[in-house]
Amino acid sequence: MILETSINITFGIWVLLLFSLLILLSGIALFIWAYFSGQFDDINKGAQLPFDEEEPPGEPTDQIFKKDESNNEA
Repeated sequence: MILETSINITFGIWVLLLFSLLILLSGIALFIWAYFSGQFDDINKGAQLPFDEEEPPGEPTDQIFKKDESNNEA
């Protein structure tokens, strides 16, 4: 009975260890793929994607951020 329990625990530890190594190796493989495919060449490029000529960076163009001049009755 004790031997069965220790075998099950040992088997569970090996399964978790192999699963952890699989996840670690997958992460390393994805990092290497990203490096060699040029994903890290221009890191700031993704930060500028939402902006274009109609909405330049630093200038709020949404209606919610515009000043409401109709309520100035002072």
